Amino acid sequence: MATTYKRQTTFNNIGWYLKKASKKFPRLKYGLPINVLSSLVLLVATSGVPALIVWALQRALNVSLFTMLILTICIGLGCLMWGQATYKTWLTWENANLRMQLTVDDGMGFLSSPFEDAINTSIQKQRVASARHGYEDDGSGVDVLWPNFVNLCATLSSVCVIAGLTLMITWWSPIVVLLFTGLSGVVLVRFNERQEKLKASLDESNFVQKYLYQEAFKLGAGKDIRLYHLQDQYRKKIDETYNCVIETQKKMNWQKVKSISIICLLDCFQLLLVYLPLVSRASANDMSLPTFAFLFTLLGTLSALTRKGATEFSQLMLANEDVSVGRVYLDYVDGLELQAAEGRKKLALARLPKLLLGMLAITIQIVKSRSFVM
Repeated sequence: MATTYKRQTTFNNIGWYLKKASKKFPRLKYGLPINVLSSLVLLVATSGVPALIVWALQRALNVSLFTMLILTICIGLGCLMWGQATYKTWLTWENANLRMQLTVDDGMGFLSSPFEDAINTSIQKQRVASARHGYEDDGSGVDVLWPNFVNLCATLSSVCVIAGLTLMITWWSPIVVLLFTGLSGVVLVRFNERQEKLKASLDESNFVQKYLYQEAFKLGAGKDIRLYHLQDQYRKKIDETYNCVIETQKKMNWQKVKSISIICLLDCFQLLLVYLPLVSRASANDMSLPTFAFLFTLLGTLSALTRKGATEFSQLMLANEDVSVGRVYLDYVDGLELQAAEGRKKLALARLPKLLLGMLAITIQIVKSRSFVM
C-alpha cells in the first residue's frame, strides 16, 4: 500500500487530533473552552483594576477599606494568573504525552505491517517524514497544533469582546477595532511568512558556511588545498557564502522595519479613531471616570493582542502543514488496523453457519439421548 501526502484543512487536522486524543487523553478537548473563558475573565479583570481604583478614590474610602480593596484585587488577579498558568502547563504536558503515544502507535504500526510494506522504501521514507514533521520532537506539528489553536481562539475572543465593549463609546467603534485589527493581522502574517522563507535560505547558507569551515581545518582537506593551490577558490567560496548570509540578514531586518512601521501607523490610526471619541465623551461628562479608565485600559491591550494573534495564526498554519505530513503514516497504520478488523469480522461471519450447524447437531444429539433414556 502506497502512502501519499495530501494537504488537510486546519479543522480537518484538529478533528483528527481530537479523535486521537479521545482514546487516552480525552481531557485535552476541554482546553479550548477553559482557555477562552480564563483569558476573557483575566482580560476584563485586569482592565477593571484602574476603574475600581478610580471608583474608590471618587468615593473617598478610608485607608483600611482602600487597602483591603487593593489586597483583594491583587490576590484575585494572582489566583487567576496562577490558575491559567497551571492549566496551560498541564495542557502542554498532556499534549506532549499524546505526542509520545503517537510515536508508540508509529512503532506498533511498523511491527504489525506486512513484511512487503516494512521493506518498501517509499513507505519507510514517508514514515520517517511523518515522524519528523508530526510527532517526533518538541516543536513538531502535533506539539504546536492544538495549543496554538486554543490560544488563537482565546485571542480572537478577547478582540471580539473588546470590540463589543467599545459600543459604549460610539456605534462605529467596533467596526474600527475589527477592521484595523484585521489589517494589522494580515501584515504580520505576511511578514512572518516572508521571514520563514528567508530563515530557510539563511539556514542553508549557514550550513554551507559551517561545512566549509569544518573542512578547512581537517588534515586531509588541508593537505589537498595546499597541494592543488585551492586557497583562493576556497576563500572565494567562503566569502560568497558570508555575503549571502549578510544579504539575507539585511533583507530580514528591512522587512522587520517595514512591517513594524506599517503596524505602528495602523495602531496610531486605530487609537486615534477610538481614543478621541472616548476622551471627548469623558471631557463632556457624558461618561463616568471609572468607565473611562476601564475602556482606556482595555483598548491599550489591542496592539499586543493583534501581534499575539498574528504570531499564533502563523504558527498554526505551519503546524497544520506539519500535521498534514505527520498523519500520513498514522492514517496508513489505521487503515491496516481497519483492514485487520474487517478481516476478523468476515472470518467470524464465514464461520457462523458452521457454528450454528454444530450447535444444532449437538442439540439434536442431546434431544435424542434424552428420548432414548425415557
